[in-house]
Amino acid sequence: MTVAPGTVVETRAARQAWEYRLVDLPSGQDAAAALDESGQDGWEAVGVVSAGGGASRVLLKRPR
Repeated sequence: MTVAPGTVVETRAARQAWEYRLVDLPSGQDAAAALDESGQDGWEAVGVVSAGGGASRVLLKRPR
């Protein structure tokens, strides 16, 4: 699309709604495999915390 100089293009702001999910990754589990599977379903990792004993909890989000 080509827009001529001086042309005003109107936009509208829209708030994105998200859904969230926690994934528990026990110590020794292949984190990449678990996260790749979730990624195929549209989930994105946005945070991780230690759950003790070498385990982790990963916070995932995706658009609603």
